[in-house]
Amino acid sequence: MVVRPHAPPLTVEEYKNLPETGPRYQLIEGDLYMAPAPNRFHQDISRNLQGALDRYLERHPIGILYDAPFDVYLTNTDVFQPDLLVVLNPN
Repeated sequence: MVVRPHAPPLTVEEYKNLPETGPRYQLIEGDLYMAPAPNRFHQDISRNLQGALDRYLERHPIGILYDAPFDVYLTNTDVFQPDLLVVLNPN
């Protein structure tokens, strides 16, 4: 975590100004968190889930699967990078 004592929360606009290369961050309640690279066990699980979701979405085209890094903006001070994300088609 990046410690910013007594500093106002960072916003999405400030998050967007971070360099795209280098460490990956998430913005949680206005604080930046850097995650270490995932280990092999994590990557194995993510790959297996991605394969299962790919096969499902081929048979049932209800959305599109994305994998990390992919920013998900929840609020003005919360931006997450999930390992996998399915964006459903509009109804």
